[in-house]
Amino acid sequence: VSQSRYISLETSQLQLQAEELQSKTLDIKKYLAIWGNLDEKKKSTSGIKMDEINSSLSSNAIKNNISSPVIKVTVPETLSGGVFDSSTITTSYATVDLDFKALDDRRALSFINDFTNSLPGYVVIKNFEIKKDKNYSDEELVAISTGKGSGIVDGKITFSWYAFKDKKTPLKDSNKTTK
Repeated sequence: VSQSRYISLETSQLQLQAEELQSKTLDIKKYLAIWGNLDEKKKSTSGIKMDEINSSLSSNAIKNNISSPVIKVTVPETLSGGVFDSSTITTSYATVDLDFKALDDRRALSFINDFTNSLPGYVVIKNFEIKKDKNYSDEELVAISTGKGSGIVDGKITFSWYAFKDKKTPLKDSNKTTK
């Protein structure tokens, strides 16, 4: 290989590396701008803690007059590879099933909104159902719609939940020397 050909190949490789670095720099700037605009709850790196979930579920159920909330959360798995490889945080993924009873659809929607917004990280709803728990007569439906009566609706939601957790890095002892 001639020297000019070698220099040309090296120049091409350096140009490709420069373009790749420029692309990564643009990505970093974009993600920093997005990060700055995120809600603090979305930035939380506390991970998935069942005590906090149960507390939030209970308080939101009381606030929205929800009865019989039953939650099932799969064991969180740590995602890896691609965008999930990070030196500072891990991303956990869990699937959540929640069944409950509400006085009406408005309270059911408010409950789901309040509860999912209280969770750290990101919620992606897969399925959401609201259905009346019995066949109401026309008179009962009119009374319910005018606020003079109440019905019961069954609610069920299934969602994916992505939460972040700080990685623990061992402290390096800089005072140790090797002999």
